[in-house]
Amino acid sequence: MHIFGRKAAIPLFVSVLLMYRTAAPQSLSDPYSQGLQQIRAGQWQQGLRIWAAGYVMLDSLRVVDPRIGFGFIEVATANEAESFYQLACEIYDWALTSPNPLAYRTSYAQELRRLQPILDASQYARWQKMLAAGDTTFLTELRAFWRDKDPTPTTPVTNERMLEHWERIAYARRHFNKGKNTVYGTDDRGLIYVKYGEPDIQNEGRLGTNRLVFKRWTDVLLQYHRFTRSDAERFIQLIDRYNTFPEYEIWIYRHFDTAEPIFYLFGRRNGTGSFGLRTGVEDFIPDIAFRRTSGRYNLLPGAILQTVYYGELSHYSNYFAERLRELEQAWESFERSGMFRASRSYFRTIRSRFVNLEKSHAKRYPLPDDLSRFDDDLATVNMTIQPVRRLDRHNRPELACVVVSSTSFSGEHMQRALSAPSAPYRLVHSLRLFRDDRETFEQLQDSLARASAGISTFHVPHDSALAEMQAIAEVFHLEPETTAVAEFLTGPVEPPLAGYNEIRFPIDPPLNPNPDSLELSDLVIGSLRSDSTPERQLPFPVVPAMDFWQAENMMVFLEIYHLFLDENSKSRFTIELEVGRLRGFRKKKKEMISLSYSYERTDRTASEYFGVDISNLPPGEYELKLAVKDEVSGQRKERSTPFKILKPGEVYPD
Repeated sequence: MHIFGRKAAIPLFVSVLLMYRTAAPQSLSDPYSQGLQQIRAGQWQQGLRIWAAGYVMLDSLRVVDPRIGFGFIEVATANEAESFYQLACEIYDWALTSPNPLAYRTSYAQELRRLQPILDASQYARWQKMLAAGDTTFLTELRAFWRDKDPTPTTPVTNERMLEHWERIAYARRHFNKGKNTVYGTDDRGLIYVKYGEPDIQNEGRLGTNRLVFKRWTDVLLQYHRFTRSDAERFIQLIDRYNTFPEYEIWIYRHFDTAEPIFYLFGRRNGTGSFGLRTGVEDFIPDIAFRRTSGRYNLLPGAILQTVYYGELSHYSNYFAERLRELEQAWESFERSGMFRASRSYFRTIRSRFVNLEKSHAKRYPLPDDLSRFDDDLATVNMTIQPVRRLDRHNRPELACVVVSSTSFSGEHMQRALSAPSAPYRLVHSLRLFRDDRETFEQLQDSLARASAGISTFHVPHDSALAEMQAIAEVFHLEPETTAVAEFLTGPVEPPLAGYNEIRFPIDPPLNPNPDSLELSDLVIGSLRSDSTPERQLPFPVVPAMDFWQAENMMVFLEIYHLFLDENSKSRFTIELEVGRLRGFRKKKKEMISLSYSYERTDRTASEYFGVDISNLPPGEYELKLAVKDEVSGQRKERSTPFKILKPGEVYPD
């Protein structure tokens, strides 16, 4: 088991300094400008080496130049230089440690603008205000922001989600150049791409190019004796005047937790304006097409364009198909009753309603601030966490946090791969301990040789400053097909991640070490430890669990501290146990089991475990409540814990 501090970076200084002697013989009085000069001259590798040497030099002087941190990761990802990625993440993190952000306000403000598409609006506004006030807390929060997004948070340096963000920026700059209205110098497609990545469906084309569709309207008009062929032709000419054959591009995402896929429609307003994100079809039709009519018959060319455009997009989304059905039903009604009833006011009303529908449809579902490929690519490791507050043998508060990962993983393919006896995977359990500020943390790690069922127990001194824990289970693939050789790094390149899970939870106050006060550990419930469970992995004879099959025997373990001795140097205490079923919205408890045990010991500390028969209890949610009474001092202490009895066929939750 290993312990890491807040920043556990791979040592870079020796290798970078050796590189500096050959790559940057000139004085690094201004490493950022010198590196930038090389990059602009097309020597980006040389520029990165100068920036790397500048980072080492400035860091040794406790000086931070964020321009180097932001520029390094930008250039490395733009050139797909994977051998620089680990170093890029470390230098970026260093860029967020400046004690005086106002000295580089422009650089930090620009970085916040680059992050805005993947930030909550209130968070972005708050960080802007903090930067303007010179409050360095926003840098600490920004480091925590990227730390929380890291899909491999326990690895020393590389943050794959951060790299993905910059890779998306580089891709957007190369491919979405029909405008430069975003912070990335791209059109609006760049913003969506940086937020959500590549869409599941991406199509482009032009609307209104099929002349046969418009002929249908000529044929309809000629059915009525009031219309002549020249009338119909003049109307088609009027339609052609406002049909700009607008180009469009539609992106469809199916990975959101929404009732229907989410689409984004891009194009030029009225078919001729700047290219960007459009709220819907109505943006492609000029308003004048709903003001000018065909003459004496009051037909609006915009109404025809509406029907045609929605028809051409109807197969992409139910939203377009529903609008098309409304329009077709209106036209069918007019055809039956006579086209003279197709009034201008009616279609203008439809137009107004569709415009409002498009605005509201764009806000129909609350979407996440961003979407990463790592959200779906990783198998989910089934994990159980049991934090137990204890007193150690020196009567000092301690936390014993048990992390249990099972052999099953979500996803059929990953379950087969990770459970195979010969699979070259390693399971790593990590525990992060957050202090009151929720930012600084310590990290404990236990690397198991096999990605099979594994148990780790982390023993942590428990003080009142500990506020929160984060337990992490990761499965690493040990034989990647290809591995980039990272420049300047003396340590190994991080193996790719195959499976992941994490649980974050608050920490209750430490136990009371006062020897005159009866104290109990937290309850541990689960199954009895078998011979295959190594003794060193668990400090008690129970493997923790919160979910049970009906036929199982639930084991209960607790430790009792500060018992009083009687005149015969004996401690005497009773344990009263109650199991109640929780029902209803308010979780009212109905007593199902009640037991009582009496004990006599020769010590002031006791460890007890016993079984509870739950075979007659129906499936559902329960609470186990346990009370210990010291018969010598009369003191009483209680502990409780929830558990669940599963239905037949029900699986353990992930």
